[in-house]
Amino acid sequence: MAKQNQDDAGCSRRDFFKKTALAGLGAAAGGSLLSPAPPARAEASAPQSPMPRRTFGRSGVMVSVLSLGGMFDILNNRLMLKLALDWGVNYWDTAEGYGGTRSEEGIGRWFAKNPGTRQEVFLVTKLQIKNQDDPTPRLEACLKRLHTDHVDLFFVHGISGMGEMTPQLQAWGQAMKQAGKIRLFGFSTHTNMEACLEGAAPLA
Repeated sequence: MAKQNQDDAGCSRRDFFKKTALAGLGAAAGGSLLSPAPPARAEASAPQSPMPRRTFGRSGVMVSVLSLGGMFDILNNRLMLKLALDWGVNYWDTAEGYGGTRSEEGIGRWFAKNPGTRQEVFLVTKLQIKNQDDPTPRLEACLKRLHTDHVDLFFVHGISGMGEMTPQLQAWGQAMKQAGKIRLFGFSTHTNMEACLEGAAPLA
């Protein structure tokens, strides 16, 4: 799989992480985290081949074959956001629970300082929702932290069975789409994956 990614993408996952790590180390070596970053090192230069993109399901949206997710709560972490855009990685993944909201806040600080880049990014966030009547206030808090009025993909996070995707929750997702707060609606899962996928197929 790694060789296939490298041949197909022109920039393998290993190369991407190696270069972002080098860039982060270079910034830290430059002194205070608040000081300007030093000139980019040769090892962190953009790949010669652009990052390939694929259509995301039936949405018609083109997203990079590599996604970016993690913690972006300090300056060194957020350097990866700039490098990701420079290298064509436009699928950014976060969640309310990543770092106790700090990941969303870090991405939000990026968009606050670089508002023109929001339209370049396919932005994903997630909420763990169980037996909650109205998740809307939590979604709105996510949007506020992310400094945006919508996310491109919203996941009900970490379900273990399709029974958690109740008709009420699906209706809420449709309502949020109509309100323009989310573009696409779905779920993520870490367990019982086969059954969840089979259960989701009729709803696609």
